[in-house]
Amino acid sequence: MNWLFNFLLPVYPLRCSLCGEPLLQQPWMKMGICSCCVGDLRKESIRDADICRTCGMPLISERGSCLSCRTRQHYYSSHCSLFMYKGIARNLLKAYKFQSVSSLSFLWAQLLYEAVQHKFSQPPLIVPVPSRGSSIRGRGWDQMELIRRNLSQKYSLDTAKILSRTGGSSQKKLNYAQRMLNLSGNITCTCSPAELPRKILLIDDVYTTGATIDECSRVLKQGGNTKIYALTLALAPY
Repeated sequence: MNWLFNFLLPVYPLRCSLCGEPLLQQPWMKMGICSCCVGDLRKESIRDADICRTCGMPLISERGSCLSCRTRQHYYSSHCSLFMYKGIARNLLKAYKFQSVSSLSFLWAQLLYEAVQHKFSQPPLIVPVPSRGSSIRGRGWDQMELIRRNLSQKYSLDTAKILSRTGGSSQKKLNYAQRMLNLSGNITCTCSPAELPRKILLIDDVYTTGATIDECSRVLKQGGNTKIYALTLALAPY
């Protein structure tokens, strides 16, 4: 096996995105990660009992809802993340988004699929949060659209790319109110309210202030009775 790996490595760099372990004959080979690192990643999963039932933020002393959600009304019904934006999850997301390890889209799709199966008896229509055009051009591909395709093609979930995004600057240094203002008018839905199903699940990579999920939810709920849920890969409290 070593001679085969050494022969293929120059053409197919089949190594784990985290630890560098050779991936030949590994069950997670297509996903760019070894079984050991997948196991370590799963240990970082956020427990539902430890989060706000609305925004998904970690609870410290509150029960059920965090202080923010008791004073702020969201356009979505509930949100949760699979991981905190730290440790292995953070390293994998950085590799996926900024180091062009697109094979990790298969990993994220499987983890999202597992979460959808756990949380919904009847999965809602899955809609990806649209990325900024400049981000897609800089990366060369849309990270959430790639995950959406995997969810549709491999797991046969109903998905649709019905949100588009134009304009708007980077939001990394903005607070919630500033982000909502920056997003205003820049996210649109490509179908009419009458065409929308009763339930939609938004998916995105990182949840920070929740402004992007809120604006997408607001747009989807205009003129209709659609209930919006949200599921993200990682949570990075602002």
